[in-house]
Amino acid sequence: MRRMLVYLMLIGMIAMYASATESDLDGDGETDDVDLDIDGDGLNNTDDSCPLVFGTSSMLEFGCPDYDEDGIPDHLDWNRDGDAWDNDEDDCPMVSGTSKFVLKGCKDMDGDFMPDIYDDDADGDGIRNEMERAASTGLVMYDPYNFNSKPSDVDEDTIPDVLDDDADNDGISNTDEIEASRITGENYDWLDETLTPPDYDGDGSPNALDEDSDDDGWPDDVELDRGSDHLDENSNPHLMYFGVDTGIFYGGGLTFYEGYTDDALEISLSSLMDIVFEELVILLLLVPIYVGLFLSRRKIFNDLIADIESTEDLDKLGNIEESANELVRSKQLKVYHGLVLRNLIETRENYLESIHPNTDCEE
Repeated sequence: MRRMLVYLMLIGMIAMYASATESDLDGDGETDDVDLDIDGDGLNNTDDSCPLVFGTSSMLEFGCPDYDEDGIPDHLDWNRDGDAWDNDEDDCPMVSGTSKFVLKGCKDMDGDFMPDIYDDDADGDGIRNEMERAASTGLVMYDPYNFNSKPSDVDEDTIPDVLDDDADNDGISNTDEIEASRITGENYDWLDETLTPPDYDGDGSPNALDEDSDDDGWPDDVELDRGSDHLDENSNPHLMYFGVDTGIFYGGGLTFYEGYTDDALEISLSSLMDIVFEELVILLLLVPIYVGLFLSRRKIFNDLIADIESTEDLDKLGNIEESANELVRSKQLKVYHGLVLRNLIETRENYLESIHPNTDCEE
C-alpha cells in the first residue's frame, strides 16, 4: 500500500513538472520555464513587477496593467480609466466616460452627459431606444446604440413611420389617407405631406370619409339630397329659400331645435319641397300615363262594341271574339272588358240566328 502511494506521488510530480515545462503564457514558442519574458510585455521577468500579467505601466511599478496608459499601474492609479473623475468619484472606474447626470464617468456615446444605460436615446439619433427596437422586424434590425442605424421618420417627430399614426404629420391619419385614396381613386401618399386628401373643416377626417364635411351640423347626405352645399358651413337646407331660416325641429312638448336633429320632427319648407319633388312628383307624373292608358283601352273597347253591333256576319263575329281574347291576354283590355264583349257577341249571334233561321240548313 505504501509503495502504491509513493508511485502516485511520483506520477503527480512528473505531471506537474511536465505541465510547467510545456506552459507558454505569451505564446511566443518558448515554454515559461525558459522564457525570460513570460507575459510577453517586453520586460524581463526580473524587471517586471507583474511578470505573469501583460502590462505597460512605467511608473512606480513596471509591466503591470495600465488601462488609461498614463504609466501608472491600475492598482496604484487614483484615476484608472483616465477620464475626468478619480476612482472614488467615478461610478465606472474601469471604463472611461463623460456622463455627469445620474452616474459620473460612465460611457456616454452621444455626449449629452447622460450615461448610456439610463439614456432614452443612447445614440442621439432622435429616435428613442424602445422605438428603435419596436420598429425592428425579422428582416430589419435597428440598433439603439448605433447612430447610423435609424428607422425612417419622415416628419421628424421622433416616432418611426411604421409606428406613427400620422407619418407625414399632415393632420390626416395614415389609415384615413389610404381609405380616401381607395374611395376617390386619387393618390394620397401617407408619407408625403404635399399629397393630402381635402379636409374642408380641418377636423382630421377627409371629406371623402367625413359625414359632415363643413361641420355645420347637417350630414352631407342630407345636404346633397336637399340641394344645399355640403362644403359651405353657411349653407344648409333651411337657408335655401328667401335668404332666411325656413325651418325648425320639433322634439315633443315644448321642445324645439334650430340645428339639425335626427331624432326630432322636421318642420320646414325644405322638407315640404323634398316631399313634393321626390315623392308626389312621381305620382303626378304617373297620372297622365294612367289617363292615357285608360283612354286607349276605352277607345279599343268602344270600337269593338261598335263592330259587334254593326256586323251582320257570324264569321266576322268569331273573328272579333278572337281579337278581343288576344287583347285581354296582351293586357290592352281588362278582363271585365273581355267578359262584356263575350256577352255582346253571344247576344248578337242569337239575334242573327233568329233572323236567319235556315242559314245552316241551306249550306
